[in-house]
Amino acid sequence: MVSSTAIRGATESETFDLGGQTTTTIEKLIRDAFEEPFALTEMIRITFVTGAGKQARAKYDADAGMFGGRNVGRRLLRLSHVSFD
Repeated sequence: MVSSTAIRGATESETFDLGGQTTTTIEKLIRDAFEEPFALTEMIRITFVTGAGKQARAKYDADAGMFGGRNVGRRLLRLSHVSFD
């Protein structure tokens, strides 16, 4: 399971899979991870996998895509991006 500490520890662009988490735990995770500004020297992108196609759909909460994002062609994943500079 992804932790807010892992997200805050990112020093380069990373992807975190939110599969298996409920909307409530995702909301808390996002709030805890982004409550304070990141101390970064260059821009990074944090990507959250918030859903998937038929083959992996059951792994994700149906409401998890509420953060917005986009479907990614053949990968059959729903992603949400956060960029920092």
